[in-house]
Amino acid sequence: MTPAFALLTDFLAAQTASEAAAAWPKGPTVGYRGSSGVPIASYIGWLREIETSPALRSESVTITVQRLRRLYYSSFTAVFKGATASSADEIMDDVMAAEAPPLTTDHISERALNGLFGTRSVRTARGLDVDIGHVWMVADWLVNGGSLMARAYLDSELSALFSWAGDLGSAVKAFRDHESVRVADDVPSTAIKKQVLLDAVKEFAAKDDLLGDLDAVVLGRRWETMGGSFVLSTELENYYKDDIKTQAQAKLLTYPHSARRFHYFLKVVEPDIPIQGEASAPLDISLKEADATAAITAALTSATADTWKKSIAEINRKLDDRGRAEFNTLIAKFVEFLKVGLRDGDALWPPAAL
Repeated sequence: MTPAFALLTDFLAAQTASEAAAAWPKGPTVGYRGSSGVPIASYIGWLREIETSPALRSESVTITVQRLRRLYYSSFTAVFKGATASSADEIMDDVMAAEAPPLTTDHISERALNGLFGTRSVRTARGLDVDIGHVWMVADWLVNGGSLMARAYLDSELSALFSWAGDLGSAVKAFRDHESVRVADDVPSTAIKKQVLLDAVKEFAAKDDLLGDLDAVVLGRRWETMGGSFVLSTELENYYKDDIKTQAQAKLLTYPHSARRFHYFLKVVEPDIPIQGEASAPLDISLKEADATAAITAALTSATADTWKKSIAEINRKLDDRGRAEFNTLIAKFVEFLKVGLRDGDALWPPAAL
C-alpha cells in the first residue's frame, strides 16, 4: 500500500459513529448522483458556496475544477462508480493532495455538499436535462493536464473519450458484448440486434449524457485557454442563462452558450469533425456530412477500442463479424442528431429506432 493510501485508510478508520453514514468522513450523506432535473440555479448556488468558503477562498479555480471532478469520479467514488472512477485519479495530474477528500463539511455546508454529490443532471430553462458531472472530467483534463502514458497508450483523443465518443463507445461495447449478439452459434435477427444496441444507447449514452458531453467540450476548451482566470459559477450562469432563446435570437450572441451548444461544440471539438462556417460571425456552422461521418466513425472506433481495452483492428474484426450495419446506423443517427441540433438547438435522442 502506498503511503498516500495508508493515510487514506487511517483517515477512514478514524471516522466517528455520526460520520459513518457519510460517503467519507464529513462527506455527503445522500445517494451518489441520485437526483435528476436539479434546477441549474441551485447547482450554481452550491458552486458559489465553494467559491466563497473561508476554507477554500485562497484556492485557485483549477483546484476547484479538480475537487468537482473528484467529487464524481475518483477513488472516493469507486464504491459507487467502479474501478473506472479510481482510474481518473491515475490519469489526471494532481493539483491537490491525492489522499484528501474532494469536499467535506469543513469546506461547505452539508446542504451544498449533498446537493452537488447527489446531482445527476441539471435542468435548464428550456427544460432539458444535462448530466453536469461530465463537465468536470473533461475540464480537469483540459485545465490541469494528465498522464503522458495515457496519451501514449490510448488511441482516442482523451477529451472525446471522456465525453461523447466514450459514452457512445460504451454503448457499442455493451451491444457487442450482449449474449444475443456475441454467442457464435446464435445468429440474431436484424431486429434483435437493433433493439440490443438501442437499449445500450439508452443506458450508456442517454440524451442527458450527450448534452453534458457537448457542454463539457465547449466549456473545457474555453477554460483551457483562460489561464485560470475565470469564476466557475459565473461561467455556468453565463453559459446557461440564454438557454430558452430562439435560434434567431441566440445566433446573435457572441459568447459560448447552451442555446447554440451544437455550433460551439463542433467549432472546438477534437478530433475535428469537418464543418463549414467555423469563422462565421455570427457563428453559423453546418456539417460536411460525408467527411463528418468518416471522422465520427474513426473517433467512435477508437473510443470503443479504448473502452474495451482492445486494438482498433480487433474492434473492426468484431464489428465486421457481427454488428457493422448497426454500428453504421448508430453513427448515421448521431450525425442526424448533430444536424438537427445545429438547426433547432435541440434534437431527439435516443433515436426512436435504429
